[in-house]
Amino acid sequence: VRIPDSTGALVPLVASEDVLFQATRPPERMDVPHPALGALFLGVAVAAAMLLLGYRIPGRAAATTLSMVWAVGAGFFGLLLFLLWTATQHVATHGNQNLFFIQPLWLVIGAMIPFVRSGRRARDTILLLVRASVILALVGGVIALTAAGQPSGAIAAFSVPVALAAYLLVLRVVYLAQQGAQQPATPTPSHRSGG
Repeated sequence: VRIPDSTGALVPLVASEDVLFQATRPPERMDVPHPALGALFLGVAVAAAMLLLGYRIPGRAAATTLSMVWAVGAGFFGLLLFLLWTATQHVATHGNQNLFFIQPLWLVIGAMIPFVRSGRRARDTILLLVRASVILALVGGVIALTAAGQPSGAIAAFSVPVALAAYLLVLRVVYLAQQGAQQPATPTPSHRSGG
């Protein structure tokens, strides 16, 4: 860059240049990283751990706890994402396809799991809801693989296996509650007093 001096002649703006530091790190990436494969491995590992614990530990306590943890977590964040989309003007959350995976519907499922022993109607309702929720997750996973999908492949890759595991755990909870409802009540022994 040259500027005029007091006489009008053009002179250099900078008299001399010295390099104080030369970076040796590689240049920054110009593309967006795609961690979907790592997220898929993590999702499968979490799903496998959930199923292992939920099916290997006798009774329904483990299956109930694990399915409720997923249901409450996915439902809470799904509700938050839904409200950010519908009740605010956040452009980034508008039409967010992550609602396929983390749905407010999971909150309803989580609230119903403790009442699965209250009768057949409750069991049928929770099965309907959890099947709908898993179908939505699978549809979202397929959409994430197409050109119509948003760049949320990592969330899809993690969430679909975990949602399937939560579905299987809810099935176990319902099955065990149904088995418990079919067992006849054990009569209490009566004691006779001799005379």
